Amino acid sequence: MTASADSRDVSGLFAEFHPRLRRIVARAVTTSQANVEDACMFAWVQLLRCAPEREDARGWLAVTAIREAIVLHRRDLRTNALPDVADDARGSDAGELRREARDALQQVARLPARQQRLLGLQVAGYSYTEIAALTGDSVRTVDRQLRRAHAGIQGRRRQRG
Repeated sequence: MTASADSRDVSGLFAEFHPRLRRIVARAVTTSQANVEDACMFAWVQLLRCAPEREDARGWLAVTAIREAIVLHRRDLRTNALPDVADDARGSDAGELRREARDALQQVARLPARQQRLLGLQVAGYSYTEIAALTGDSVRTVDRQLRRAHAGIQGRRRQRG
């Protein structure tokens, strides 16, 4: 197949699949819309550069974009750390919630990347079967990795408690 034919194929796929890809990534990773769009564009560029040998590149694009969105989100977390909230009469509950959210994000950030990615997909509402299809893992591997992720988070909570 010639380069121009490949470009036409990718442009047709882009027109058809890009809106769905954005929705998939937005459901899988809780991050800004800018990060979702950047991650999707990264995946399309990688498709053009790498040209994976697959009949249908949709799954490859989704996994690549989700991984990039996680990377971008982590970068945002590092650069935009939540400030400490002063406990005043109006904000004491909000301050506590922000501290708990920050602690939860820090616990998840300590997990291996694979467990973070799978946990993100689970939190986004994907079933084990859907996660396995998106990542290329078996359902058993998804189950095992998520059990490890949950155990790691619970273990850190007990240590703090």
